[in-house]
Amino acid sequence: MRDSLRQVRNTTRTLVRRHNPDYKIMMYTTILVLIGLIIIFAIGPQRANVLNESFGSDLSEMHFVIKQGASVIMAIGRCLSMVYRARARYLPAVGVAQVWCTVISGCISSQADESRIDKQ
Repeated sequence: MRDSLRQVRNTTRTLVRRHNPDYKIMMYTTILVLIGLIIIFAIGPQRANVLNESFGSDLSEMHFVIKQGASVIMAIGRCLSMVYRARARYLPAVGVAQVWCTVISGCISSQADESRIDKQ
């Protein structure tokens, strides 16, 4: 019995290739995220000033950079949470919690923007 299990294990090792992470995809994704942050950093202050003048809102120049940075941090947190497979049963709950944090932060900022517009 043990010999047959060893034979199956050895055969499986020769047939199935070892998993290697795809570092190219991770590198390309990281580069694209960094380019996106640079573009938001360059365009964000100008966009905030245009919105402030057009709609009378009171957005800071770093408003869009902060929002983009928060999204990147949440995405990194989600990826890191997937590394810990021992806690895999909590992954759906963590994902739902992160989505709700994103939705709530968006609603809070949009309500704050509307209240600033209404006051003026």
